[in-house]
Amino acid sequence: MATVSRFDLGQFNLSHSSYPGSQEQPVQRSTVAADQAIDGPTWPAARARATPLDERLQPCGSPFECDAMRATADSVTLWHIRPVRTRFLAVELPVGEWVERLVVRVTRCESFGLDFAVRGDVMGS
Repeated sequence: MATVSRFDLGQFNLSHSSYPGSQEQPVQRSTVAADQAIDGPTWPAARARATPLDERLQPCGSPFECDAMRATADSVTLWHIRPVRTRFLAVELPVGEWVERLVVRVTRCESFGLDFAVRGDVMGS
């Protein structure tokens, strides 16, 4: 015996083409949501390299490339395509001609569309 739900959406056309004046938009990765993830003034985003660290602050994973933004002098936000599963990261952040090396304690990892915003406190440099 087949069960029919009153919420059966098979009778409706839910594609983008069914709405007047709408068209399907291509998926784009960006850091547009950075304004929503960071409160206060920010420095511009820069390409950075992060290495996962264990509880003893020893490398425990492969380094990865990400976009990094300094929210304040003691906090940083990283944008990456995968979530970060460790509590600490070693971040190499280019600042002008030199590279700033930071140890970051991860405080939050949230999904923003196709990317993940990884927020953390700078423990030292």
